[in-house]
Amino acid sequence: MIRNKLIFAYLAPMVLLLLLGGLLIYVRAETLLEEELGQRLISVAEATVGGLPGSDPRRLAQLTAEDTTTIGRMRDKLDSVQQVTGVRRIFILNPPAPEPGGHAGGRGVRGQAL
Repeated sequence: MIRNKLIFAYLAPMVLLLLLGGLLIYVRAETLLEEELGQRLISVAEATVGGLPGSDPRRLAQLTAEDTTTIGRMRDKLDSVQQVTGVRRIFILNPPAPEPGGHAGGRGVRGQAL
């Protein structure tokens, strides 16, 4: 009887300590992983935009269906980026239009498919 109480008295805090330690390590690892993925996503996006034909964002926003040569080169470049990086999807989105006050508003991202 006393032996069982002693085992429980030593074992319960140890199990609780291990569970809390494991939870803290898990939460920290998840945070670090999300930060790393975010940084990689930003790096891939910056490298992709810099390598696109006519990569000036204002020029990309003005592309129309008649710009078939530019769109074809852009698709080829995006296909190669997709193969190199292993991403499943690549999106090109128009930035939100500036509001009359001079700053971009909007809560979501609006865009058109090319």
